[in-house]
Amino acid sequence: MSKNPMTLNPQDKIFITGATGFLGSNQAKLLVERGLDVTILVRPASGHPFLNGLKLARVEGDITDYESVLRGMKDRSHVFHAAGYLSYHKLKKGIMRAVNVEGTENVCRAALENGVKRLLVVSSTSAVGIPEDHRCPADETFPFHRRWRKVPYMLTKRLGEEAALRFVGKGLDVVVVNPSTFYG
Repeated sequence: MSKNPMTLNPQDKIFITGATGFLGSNQAKLLVERGLDVTILVRPASGHPFLNGLKLARVEGDITDYESVLRGMKDRSHVFHAAGYLSYHKLKKGIMRAVNVEGTENVCRAALENGVKRLLVVSSTSAVGIPEDHRCPADETFPFHRRWRKVPYMLTKRLGEEAALRFVGKGLDVVVVNPSTFYG
């Protein structure tokens, strides 16, 4: 496994989903400050104070809309897919599936179609599963227990990750990271 999942050069062109969220806005800010050419996908009413004054391109759209993802990713060499929907409410399972699974599939399909060099998918530790013995650490090889499939967020993050990894077999260079909770 690579120690650096996303080695970037000055000529690389970056596309970020989820740039109005905590992680994505920090990614965008850092990459722009390093002098990289950054394009972000933003929903019409979304924004983040970290993005104010940054020299970056904005493409209006949503990861659930394939055409906007495809259009925004045009001529980009690398993609940071940080968009996601977090909820533990079962009534939100439809939107979680649309964003975390179908949205991830849209990003992967567009990346493959646009010839992206590398796609970094931000998943979650929730996609790894939880060991029966809580003293046992889990990693990406840990089996996802069927009882965790009852928690819509965990299930949709797992299914989104599995969808992204299927694109590896189609020739897309995909790296998946599984962060835990963000604080800031």
